[in-house]
Amino acid sequence: MCCLFARRTDGVSPAGPGVAIVLIALLSLRVHAAEKITFGDHMVPLFANHCLNCHNQDKVAGSFDLSSYNALMDGVSGNAVVVPGDPDASTLYKVVAHTAEPKMPKDLARLADKEIELLRAWIAGGLLETDQSKAKIANRPKVDLALGEVA
Repeated sequence: MCCLFARRTDGVSPAGPGVAIVLIALLSLRVHAAEKITFGDHMVPLFANHCLNCHNQDKVAGSFDLSSYNALMDGVSGNAVVVPGDPDASTLYKVVAHTAEPKMPKDLARLADKEIELLRAWIAGGLLETDQSKAKIANRPKVDLALGEVA
């Protein structure tokens, strides 16, 4: 990158300040893209705004509690509602995205796309509890039934 700011011997800069601004913007995007989506920092506020009125430790609608990370990981009657790394196989994601029943939040409009995408990113990122957590990995192989091979 140092060559971007070098001057030619005739006094003309090979790259003006516009190039530097673009590079800084690209680096900022890369840092932002690397941000970890966590339960504590991202999901708690989302759930507090849309879910905890019904799905909390005192009022466990549908046998499902979203008030803590451990309660969410317990799922419903011992059945997982999130599959680490696989939002499309996660019941929680599908009901929030309105691709499966019961559509959530119940009797209310669908969440904003950016909120649904945040939930998707959290699941895809391995269900991090905190930014110090290690991503969970799904314990099931994906099978392509059309080819009959394990992926």
